[in-house]
Amino acid sequence: RALIEEHFRKMVGSSGQTKASFTMELDSERSLEFRPESDSLNHQQEFLAIWRQPGPTIAGATSAMVKRSRPIPSVEEALGLLHLFVKNNGDIQAAVEWEE
Repeated sequence: RALIEEHFRKMVGSSGQTKASFTMELDSERSLEFRPESDSLNHQQEFLAIWRQPGPTIAGATSAMVKRSRPIPSVEEALGLLHLFVKNNGDIQAAVEWEE
């Protein structure tokens, strides 16, 4: 847990924040990526989460479901989601507001 937080905070503190990201992969089909996003109105650091999970098999081909979160307002909330992702074996469907 401490190692994950350390690497996440390095991404947050990197000088090229607009290009920085942090991805945790549970396996080849399930991952959670965070990208910093600045709230220009409040000058506050926010994060977007991109969640990838296996989708249904369609005509013999595999698919993936990709969801993007509404802005997450703090490092602590982003880290909480990251820990929940690991703890729940990738299931974070109800933990975040997702864009439609």
